Amino acid sequence: MLCEQDESLLRDTELQVSNFLHAIFSNQYPNQDKHALLESNLSAQIQCIGFPEFNPQNLMEFSGFLNYLHDVFKYSNYAIETLMFDEQSALLRFTIQGVHHEEFMGLAASGGIIKFTAITHFKMCNNRITEILMHNKALVLTTTKGHVYQLKSMDIG
Repeated sequence: MLCEQDESLLRDTELQVSNFLHAIFSNQYPNQDKHALLESNLSAQIQCIGFPEFNPQNLMEFSGFLNYLHDVFKYSNYAIETLMFDEQSALLRFTIQGVHHEEFMGLAASGGIIKFTAITHFKMCNNRITEILMHNKALVLTTTKGHVYQLKSMDIG
């Protein structure tokens, strides 16, 4: 997607994306505030590719995906590591870990500890996230009996 950005609209893309993710996963926002946060940071017709389970294509679906992640990863914690960024994109390593409460990527809820990591590429236009691509996904599940299972996906889809 081509984007001709107005110089006055350029912001620190890395900071915007990081702050957005921290706000979404900090669990400090009621649903009304999260909706406003999504509207102010995401394009109305966002394109998501390579997401686990399904690829959200609009604000409502993206909100549903976030709710789903909060259900899967009970008592979660997360980490965001910036890999690269410029005026129109940010590349991050995103990790979320918690108690495995719902089915995720083909694994039935186990009550064990589940950790998901993905390289996530955010593309921006006019200070809104227009595309999110997840790749190099990895999943580690440690069951309540201490068994460790790992799934890795190097593909983008």
